[in-house]
Amino acid sequence: MIQGWTGVKEDWNHLPFQLLKEQNRAIITFDNRGIGQSQVKIAGKDTAAKPNENKGQPEFLLEDLCEDTHNLIAHVFKAKRCVHDKIDLLGFSMGGMIAQKFLLKYPLLIRKIILLGTAPGK
Repeated sequence: MIQGWTGVKEDWNHLPFQLLKEQNRAIITFDNRGIGQSQVKIAGKDTAAKPNENKGQPEFLLEDLCEDTHNLIAHVFKAKRCVHDKIDLLGFSMGGMIAQKFLLKYPLLIRKIILLGTAPGK
């Protein structure tokens, strides 16, 4: 589940995930680079991002955030020692733009894509 511009992973906590859990579907929520508790590299140093604050941080492209999403999914699959299953990918707002980039770059990984309140990215 990919959040929008200033959204944090905790924003998803109010959703009823019981049905997905009953279907044995894993749910992954995370903070995009530069938001919430994410780590960003500034001048080669890892720095915790401050919520909703972008001053002094480098700009990121949607492609960068797409790769972050792919790397996270690959890491989780490797940690669980499973082969890449197809995923259901939900993106809200800017997260929907990231999800669309992900679909175009990694179509074989996607089972379903759900886009909420978004537009095509550039």
